[in-house]
Amino acid sequence: MASRAKFHFSCLLMALCTLLCACGSGSEPKLVADAKVALDKGDLKTAAVLLKSAIQVQPNSAQARFLFGKVLLRAGDISVAEVELRKALELKYPEDDVVPLLATIGLVRQKYALVIRDFSGKTLTNPARQADLNAAVASAYEYSGQHDAAVALVALGLKAAPDNIPLQLAHARYTAETGGAAEALKVVDSVLKKSPESAEAWRLRGDLLGLSKLNPTEALAAYRKALEIQPDNIYAMSRIISIQLANHNIAAAQQEFSILAKLHPLNPQTRFVEATIALASGKPASARELMGLLMSQIKDNPLVLQLAAATELQLNSLVQAEVYLVKLTSIDPNSLEARQMLAFVRLRRGDSNGALQILRPLLDAGTTDSEVLTLAAQAHLANGNNKEAEAFFTRILERKPDDVKIQTSLALTHFANGDKAAFVELLAIARNDKGTVADLALISARLKSGDLGGALNAIDGLEKKMPAMALPFELRGRISLLRHDSSSARMNFEKALSHDPVYFPSVSALARLDVAERNPEAAQARYEALLKLDPKNVGALVALAGLRAKLGANATDVAQLLSRAVEASPSDPAIRLLQVEHWLYRGQIKQAVDAAQVALAANPNDPLLLDAMGRAQMANNQVTQALATFGKL
Repeated sequence: MASRAKFHFSCLLMALCTLLCACGSGSEPKLVADAKVALDKGDLKTAAVLLKSAIQVQPNSAQARFLFGKVLLRAGDISVAEVELRKALELKYPEDDVVPLLATIGLVRQKYALVIRDFSGKTLTNPARQADLNAAVASAYEYSGQHDAAVALVALGLKAAPDNIPLQLAHARYTAETGGAAEALKVVDSVLKKSPESAEAWRLRGDLLGLSKLNPTEALAAYRKALEIQPDNIYAMSRIISIQLANHNIAAAQQEFSILAKLHPLNPQTRFVEATIALASGKPASARELMGLLMSQIKDNPLVLQLAAATELQLNSLVQAEVYLVKLTSIDPNSLEARQMLAFVRLRRGDSNGALQILRPLLDAGTTDSEVLTLAAQAHLANGNNKEAEAFFTRILERKPDDVKIQTSLALTHFANGDKAAFVELLAIARNDKGTVADLALISARLKSGDLGGALNAIDGLEKKMPAMALPFELRGRISLLRHDSSSARMNFEKALSHDPVYFPSVSALARLDVAERNPEAAQARYEALLKLDPKNVGALVALAGLRAKLGANATDVAQLLSRAVEASPSDPAIRLLQVEHWLYRGQIKQAVDAAQVALAANPNDPLLLDAMGRAQMANNQVTQALATFGKL
């Protein structure tokens, strides 16, 4: 009986194995067919699952490997896509289909020299695929700075395949560079007339309309049309989000991004867009974290470097911003935006000569860009070259006669040249402008000339424009201090706080008066009261930590206040430096080293933190590590 049961079980097992083998061999074509349907619908996730199943059933299916690589490429998983496509090529899948995609992967990875080396002389049997390959190689020439070779290859390709869309769109892009966006639009519209279902043509149309600012509304419509045709077109989605951000519509941008993230979770472009939204939303620390991940995937991409620099600039990390911008200008020396940003950073760091040096090629080329001319004027003004600054501001004012900031800057150059009529200019600008730029400049000029009465009169004008604000009273208090009238100063600082109880400059000024009058307990109480209203006020936390340290508080109490300040402003290297210096001063070296390590993890290239780390390591007898740190410094 037992042997008979074993026999029946063996028969059943063999039957099941036979059935499974039959299903496996027969399901691969069905899985591939279903994947094609999903791919046509833009459902990349379903297509990927079906193709992965097909490969498990039949590992040597060249078609499944090819389609899986194609899906992964569209999803942004570049490395695995390349593996699958090369496997498909090994399995004798037609070169005509695989090679253009491999060239595209080379472009995405910015391996332009390799694309040119491997594919520039490649001949395919299918004319349409050959044209696609030529378009990819032309892009590699263009991105590697060989513009003439790119244009020549596109022209040659169009002779052989005049209707090839990638080549026609490449031709449109080159036309935009020479003949302007309007001429390029004519080329794109002719493509769309013949091929209205080309998502890439609609996307390029959006680019030309948006970047040239011809018609932002039409640009948005063009991107929407591209998405109707190809719902997973990541670049069209990214452009729509950029338009929303440009219109300061953060909520709409985030809504669009949620769709993008679902469709392309692995694509580097998704992370780039997420970082852009974080920066626009006032979350530079989040943007920095995302940029770090992105830069580990994509190295030395101009757009990535520019966004990374903008992120560091918003975090006030000027040294790191300059590192990124120097690299960016070396990669793309003709980038107007990169040179503007680098000049701005150098001005912020007090390097006006360095700012002029980076602007020199633009100035020598006769640029009329107002931002460039303004930066040049400010650099000359900082160098004491008042006549040169005046000449630049005059040029800008000719182009933008109603720009109050430029009018004010020009008046300030007149003041710097010793022209007393500058006061009349500033007063006239202030009276005619609803803003406060000219008022503040007039107050500053009066103070520099020692005219405290004139400064007070100018503050009266400022108060009329901001009657419920603390600033006018704060400024009056400071003038009272210059007149050594502490009683009047106190009264004005108190009035400032009656308008804004958490206005730190006035709290700080009153606390300093308390300390000067030997009443540090009152100063401490002021900071504590402010922190009850605003627990994350960084200035109050740092000031209270310093005051308590002077009053002999224990090291842990002071450290806790500094830790709270770091939590409130984690990207500020100055506060982290205070933490390190606090432990060094107290002789608690291990805590100093630990604090420096955490600080450098957040600000890896800050020179003052590197110096503090080196000193802490030396104090901890870590001589080798200290030498390495000072070497990096």
